[in-house]
Amino acid sequence: VNTKENYNFYSKTTTKFTCAKVECPSYFTRLRDPCYYQYDKDSCCEVKKYCPEEKAIGHECVYDNQVYKNGQRFYVGDYLQCVCSPEFNGTISDKSCREVGCSYEILYMENILSRSAPVYFEKVDGCPIEWFNPEYNAATADEITSTSKSNEHNCKYGDLSISVGQNMTIGQQSDSDTYKTTCSCNIPPLVTCIKVRK
Repeated sequence: VNTKENYNFYSKTTTKFTCAKVECPSYFTRLRDPCYYQYDKDSCCEVKKYCPEEKAIGHECVYDNQVYKNGQRFYVGDYLQCVCSPEFNGTISDKSCREVGCSYEILYMENILSRSAPVYFEKVDGCPIEWFNPEYNAATADEITSTSKSNEHNCKYGDLSISVGQNMTIGQQSDSDTYKTTCSCNIPPLVTCIKVRK
């Protein structure tokens, strides 16, 4: 079920979609070995429960030194979701894997329009783990360095504009004993933040 609501940002009306969360039966019921859920490459949820007979050897896949049984799902990085099948030969292909997208324009439109900063974990890959919102988190641009490029391509954080290569300190990015967060203008139009383990 999708719902649609209208919002007003910077004197512009925009539409926000609220998508239903997928709740698969496997999220609530764990199976005992040797049973497991089987998936299809293009399905969000499992397609069936499989319990092999004892001593039965089914198809197996090996990827990154891990063994997967026929129909088991595994991930390659943050973007690819794969399913073990007879078509899988140890290399990543469209036959067994599909890209998992973040649906930025649907799920994060409010953040994009308010020029919030996406926060990624360890590398700018996959989907953001959180967003710093300029309405609630003040920011200051660090001094321009020789690596900063002053031109028409800038990043925005709310009404604040910084040059490519320039760093920014955002109020909420309080570092802990475990994590450190850095924000900078790498690829316009938004400031990007990365949270890493210390």
